[in-house]
This record gives sequence, C-alpha cells and structure tokens, in this order.
Amino acid sequence: MTLLNTTPPATVNNYFGWMLLFKLGPIASHNITKLNFEFNQVWRGLQGEEPGWRHCVNALNDPFDPIISYGLGRLYIDKYFNETEKKNVETIAKNVSEALKTVLQNYTWMDNATKASATKKIDNMFFRIGYPEEVKYENILNEIYEDVGNVTLNGSFLSTYLSFRKSNAKYKLKKMSSLFFNRTKEWPHDWTKVSVMYSPLENSVDLTAVVLQHPFYSFGLPSSVKMGTLGWIIGHELNHALYGPGSYRDEYGNLRGWWSQEARENFKESENCFRRLYRDQVEEETGLRINEDHTLNENIADIKSLEAAFEAHRRLLVQFPNDPQRLPCLNESNPDKMFFISLAYSFCRNDQLAELKDIVLRDPHTPSKLRVNRLLGNSKTFLDTFQCKEGSRMNIRSKCEQ
Repeated sequence: MTLLNTTPPATVNNYFGWMLLFKLGPIASHNITKLNFEFNQVWRGLQGEEPGWRHCVNALNDPFDPIISYGLGRLYIDKYFNETEKKNVETIAKNVSEALKTVLQNYTWMDNATKASATKKIDNMFFRIGYPEEVKYENILNEIYEDVGNVTLNGSFLSTYLSFRKSNAKYKLKKMSSLFFNRTKEWPHDWTKVSVMYSPLENSVDLTAVVLQHPFYSFGLPSSVKMGTLGWIIGHELNHALYGPGSYRDEYGNLRGWWSQEARENFKESENCFRRLYRDQVEEETGLRINEDHTLNENIADIKSLEAAFEAHRRLLVQFPNDPQRLPCLNESNPDKMFFISLAYSFCRNDQLAELKDIVLRDPHTPSKLRVNRLLGNSKTFLDTFQCKEGSRMNIRSKCEQ
C-alpha cells in the first residue's frame, strides 16, 4: 500500500494499462501477436508462426492459471494415463525416496543431526502425480465450466477468453472457501504441460501425466529403464529439497535453515569441486562457456540423484531377480548398462541454435550433451560398468565425490 500511496496516479494507471495490454493484446489483436512472434524469432529461433487454433488454446491454458486444462486433461488421461500407471509412478517415487535416505547416511560431511533433518524432510514431502483426482468426476467438470455460457466458433475469442477466465476465478474462490479445501491436492500450475517441479514452499514434487510418457516413462518397460529415466528425474527433484534454497526451508516449507553450521562448512569443498567439474566447459555448437555458478544447484541435483536412482535400481534387482531386463531389438541384457543407456537417451534433444544460446546464457541447467557427459564421466559406477579406462574420453580426470 505504501508503494501505491506514494506513486503518482498517472504512473499507476499506466502500469495497469500496460499490464492489461500485455496480457490481452496478443489475444485481441493479430498485429500484437505478429510482433510477439517476430521477437521470438530472434530470441528463441522460432521457425514459423503457430496456427491460430494453437494460439487460442495456449491463451486459455496459461501455465500458472490454466482455464481449460480440466476438460483437455480429462480427454488426455482417458487415453494416455490410467490409474495403474499412476500407482506404478507412486511406487517408483517411494523407492527413490527410500534409496535417497539410505544414501545420505553414507555422507561423511553431513553430521547426524543434519541427516535426521534431511530424512524428516524427505518423509514429509508429498507428490502430485499425473492429474488432480477431481478431473475424473463429471459433476465437478460441469461445475467448473457452468458459468462459461454458450461458446460459438463465430464469436469473439476475447469474449470467450474473458468468459472462461471469470468462470475459472469463481470456481477457485468457491473451492478455497470450502471446509474441505486441501492444498496438497491443488496443482499450482498447468498439469497438461510437460512439467516436473519441486516446490520449496510446499516441500512437494509435481509430475504431470504429460511428462509420464516416452521417453521418460512407459509402464511395460524393465525396472532398469524406468529407474534410469523417471527414477533419476524424481531423484533430481528430491535433491532440490536438500541443497541450495531447499537447505533453508524445513519439511513444512517454512523459512528455516536446517543444516548445521558444520555441515555447511564441510560441503563448501564439495561445492567448489562441482564448480570445477563444469568450469571452462564450452557448448560446442554455440562456442559459449558454461557458467558453473549459475548452473551449480542443478548440477548438484543431477549428481546426487544418480546415486539415489542407482541405489533404487539395485534394490529392485535384488527384490525381483527374475524380472526381465532385456528390451526387444536391443542386444543388451546387463541391467546396469540399461540403466545408464536409458538415462543418457532421455537427454536426446535437437535444439535450434538460437534456443541453444538462450539455454547456455539463461537456463540454470547445463545444456543436455554436456550435462549427461559430465554427469556420467564423474560417476565411478558408470565408468566401471562400461570399463572406461583412465584417459578415455568419458573418464574425467578430476572427479568429485558424489
């Protein structure tokens, strides 16, 4: 309020006017849509303007305030993601969580009190997997859209958009005022998009049904493949709860540092090693150097996740020794090799040069090729599995303890 009271009214009016134009301009005006595309041609290397129908769908499905995701999502999960698969992913998440709790007990740099706090944080973490349960019920879907009114193909899209937006806001307010409102069941973003996210404020991990598809997950694949792909991804998000910003929020998301001072001092040496591991690495297509400070937290989560996912993989081999691990048309039956091959395969991308530059300069993740090669080249388990000798391309000379 102090800011509003001390800012000239004309400035406040101009700000809100600009924000309204920024939000609704691309929806109401083709000219602004065209300007937006021309900007993204330069910034992200877009090759062609998206068709009108896709532009309209995207407008109605803002990532952090989706409007039609319930209807679209219901159609999607009916065809591509069922309850059996959801339970299987829940089991994978539990297996990796249990493995991580075991792995961190071996950390010599972490004292017992910090280990206990880390274990408690993992135990209190909750997962949103696939989709919100309410989407399965027709009566709730009807309630969500009951205030939209009649929508026609010949009508104004701006009017349609505003109608959906008002209906969505009314439904949210009604739900939040309910005695049965449960925030752990509420998806804070669009669950019809490819998304895996850890929230330090909630101590939660979200895995949407759309990301739980090939190449990251498929129900009938061997456990070694699922752990190398989805298991590693889940482990990555779990480790965000323990390091970086996650180390300053407790198991309930409260702003409270739970590492001991001793653990923080001890881990500085590891942090510096992780920086050196990525320092002076150059992305070969762009010629740009990786910023080892900017990518540090993601690189730590990558490396720490490898331990947890591999531990979970090995446990499953012991628990289910007769489960088939061979894939059709692939002449490889060693489950450890399958784990690493699957992990590396999930990193395959074909980025445009402009987008690749943007990843190097802005993205907190290391570009995919360097990301997987530095990760695996630092892993003694990987090097032993594939018998990479000292001095070979994948065997990094100066390694960091995982």
